[in-house]
Amino acid sequence: ATTTQHDAIPATIVRGRRPGSEALVARGAMPQRRRPEDAGEDDGDEEHPSRHARMLEAIAACGLTDGVRTAGVGTERGIMKDLKSVSVPEAFDAAFRSAERYVEEWFQSFQQDPARGVITIGGERYILVRAASMSVHFAEHIRSMYPGLEETESIGVVNQLLFDIAHSIGENDARNFHEKTGLADPIEKMSTGPIHFAWSGWAFVEILPESSPSPDSDFILVYDHPQSFESDSWLATGAKTKHCVCHMNAGYSSGWCSQSFGRQLVAREILCRARGDAHCRFVMADPSRIEDHCERYLAQFAPSVGGA
Repeated sequence: ATTTQHDAIPATIVRGRRPGSEALVARGAMPQRRRPEDAGEDDGDEEHPSRHARMLEAIAACGLTDGVRTAGVGTERGIMKDLKSVSVPEAFDAAFRSAERYVEEWFQSFQQDPARGVITIGGERYILVRAASMSVHFAEHIRSMYPGLEETESIGVVNQLLFDIAHSIGENDARNFHEKTGLADPIEKMSTGPIHFAWSGWAFVEILPESSPSPDSDFILVYDHPQSFESDSWLATGAKTKHCVCHMNAGYSSGWCSQSFGRQLVAREILCRARGDAHCRFVMADPSRIEDHCERYLAQFAPSVGGA
């Protein structure tokens, strides 16, 4: 596949569409974004008690409750009233509030045993990798492997590879987490992704109100990744790039959401701090619509979200 811009992930990335529950996702634009500091004491909690109970049972089955605070079922409101690890529009507040608790309990099971060379979370093996090694240095190494390519072509090869690797990781991480916790609703599945993302050290996630996650080709998610590990790694070098660099961020997030919604989704970074923009901003959509959505969004919002 070819790209039309240095920072573009081709819309021709096509993987098999998976069957999934799509009718549960409400259509329409989201209301004003809800930030963590906006939550009030009178906010309602729409959490479903029986679903919460099943989640806690699944977490316990994975051995995740030792020394971990466990919430009451349908009785304790506002245990994590203020969202700490994600920023979302008000329409998603209840789902993300529950997800934040589930993911926190999951990661509280972190165990490190240097004597055996083992790190586990939820009974699964994990590894720690230095951020710059998976971004700046990895990208430079891949480019060095194709000395005959023009700069634009080599950037396209690297961007595509980084995206594909992370997309696969995101899909499989989502599948594993959803299976172990018994989540079935697409919005609930999606809501654990940004929080899992933050706990894993990839980036904080801020979902913007322009988003409309409809269960069809009109799906669009617009979001920022403050503290993206890729942008931070590039900025630490002291050099400003000419193109967006957060392709693993785009790949992982779209992989997680593809698994959550049971349909193929791709994401593209349209603004990037590493090249001097004020934000690392992404658009996620159906592969057939990603180009149009990105162009339309930049035409409408670029004057107010441009680079520094």
